[in-house]
Amino acid sequence: MLTNPPFAGDIKDSRILHQFDLSKKANGKWQTKVGRDVLFIQRNLEFLKPGGRMAIVLPQGRLNNVSDGYIRQFIHEHGRLLASISLTINTFKPHTNTKTSILFVQKWNDDPDALLSLRCPKVDDYPVFFAVSQQGGKDNTGEYIYLNDDKGRRLYDLHAHPMVDHDLYNLRNYLADQLEQRLTAAKTNIEKRTIRDAHAAKLPFVPDRPGIAEAFREWGQKQGFGFCTDEGGA
Repeated sequence: MLTNPPFAGDIKDSRILHQFDLSKKANGKWQTKVGRDVLFIQRNLEFLKPGGRMAIVLPQGRLNNVSDGYIRQFIHEHGRLLASISLTINTFKPHTNTKTSILFVQKWNDDPDALLSLRCPKVDDYPVFFAVSQQGGKDNTGEYIYLNDDKGRRLYDLHAHPMVDHDLYNLRNYLADQLEQRLTAAKTNIEKRTIRDAHAAKLPFVPDRPGIAEAFREWGQKQGFGFCTDEGGA
């Protein structure tokens, strides 16, 4: 599950608040207002089946603020925090200046017969993957930062989409995947040669930068996560 809940505004309707455990104070009494994104955390965890995973965009403060400790404890009770990816402050500009992170969570699942990708036995102590995006693909005004060639012309991928300069995944790997897709669909040797030439012409202008997605996958494989291996469905 992928979700980007709204950050602005609080829910104040008691009929709604009383449906959520995260609306309660430490003393068990109901709060009079709760941030929309907080309620999204609980609802999305409820939507997940055991072993299911979600990626949710949250304000950075939810992970840092002392007052939000009860939210982090709630997540810990219901699932395993897999990763926290800190995004640049420009990521959601011009719509918001909120500093955000992506939280990856897997719901606890103690069933030993579950698919490998869905196994997540509950433990109290475990490692977590942390990463900080240094290149978010936008400038301070919220405009996209595109890759250009040596003549200042915008660089397009093999599907004719402009290439945004970011580090969320390795852009060269992305281009290599497109090359494989295009070659598989090509019908003649001339078409294949044209595709290879187009790929080779773009490579000098595509940074060979480590991607966060690849780093997480490699880390997950070392941790033995089934969803990071080719045998995840076994």
